[in-house]
Amino acid sequence: MTDFIVLRNTINNSRLELRYIAQKLNISYKAFLSKMNGELDFKVSEVRALANLLKLNALQMKTIFFTPVGDFESNAEL
Repeated sequence: MTDFIVLRNTINNSRLELRYIAQKLNISYKAFLSKMNGELDFKVSEVRALANLLKLNALQMKTIFFTPVGDFESNAEL
């Protein structure tokens, strides 16, 4: 499961524009928003590209994109 709270905070801290991120992921802005809202899942290639854009280390990537369901509260501070 993706921890969207931490992902949104990380994107906000990066100061990258959402449209720019969508472009770099080779998806439409609408598709990116759908993925950010949990309506669609991120592909592995998109997770990798997003991790590179946001300069995430392995732990951050694991925390954001591979958090077990029900365990989000413990990660909100990352």
